[in-house]
Amino acid sequence: MKAFGRIEKNPDLTIRDRSLTVVIAVAAIPVGYKWDAVGEDLLTWLKANHQVSPKEGESKHVVQVGGSSKLGPLSLEIWLQTMHLPDNPGATMISRGPMPKNLGEIVEKALGDKLPKLVATTADKRVLLVERQHISLGDTRILAFDDFRLRRVAELDALKLFFLFVAHRDRQTNFANIGYDKIEEYTDVKRARIKTAISLLASLSLIYVEHVPSKMNPEGIANAYRIVGVEPYTHMGTRGRAINEFDSFRRISPITSVLP
Repeated sequence: MKAFGRIEKNPDLTIRDRSLTVVIAVAAIPVGYKWDAVGEDLLTWLKANHQVSPKEGESKHVVQVGGSSKLGPLSLEIWLQTMHLPDNPGATMISRGPMPKNLGEIVEKALGDKLPKLVATTADKRVLLVERQHISLGDTRILAFDDFRLRRVAELDALKLFFLFVAHRDRQTNFANIGYDKIEEYTDVKRARIKTAISLLASLSLIYVEHVPSKMNPEGIANAYRIVGVEPYTHMGTRGRAINEFDSFRRISPITSVLP
């Protein structure tokens, strides 16, 4: 969406009492076109034509963009969705269109092309990217964190544990299998406060708590933690047999630091 960021909330496209959403399909810009040029061409077209959209409803348009490209002009399909909102200052937003049927192949190819470059890049800092599911909430809200005020010890503890579980998530089992001793060691959260922090994460639907065979006691049961929304079809219900046979505890490795 970088190419079209200049459209979001653009005052030249905003009309009082109207909400305008410009819908652009996923993977709409083929390789070889300059994103900035395409975005600028689309903005120019919208400035000249945005008022042709209906007062309520949706209209489809084909916009010629990328005329300066050596590949020639690109016919870009867009949809303009409008809502009449009385006594509203007006708004202009960007939205992604329907996912292509081969999205999995597109993502797999992109990761395959970029992964070697990322691995070879020297980095001395880490960045945690959090994907927001509820885009209708606005630019600054993530629903799961609405109840966090960071004024209670339990909230700070919960955030530390959440980052730890993310870092410790095993890609094969899709959960972090880590005991209280290691949790205390990595996060400095006292053992007596760990259960409260876990309960808070679970109540906010940030994690699921799974029960798996203990690695320390053949007859025992241990907790493992699965991040909500990450590989949702990989869980005890789909992989229970492999987990019970200890087919998946091989790949978990300790981390030296979770928080700066």
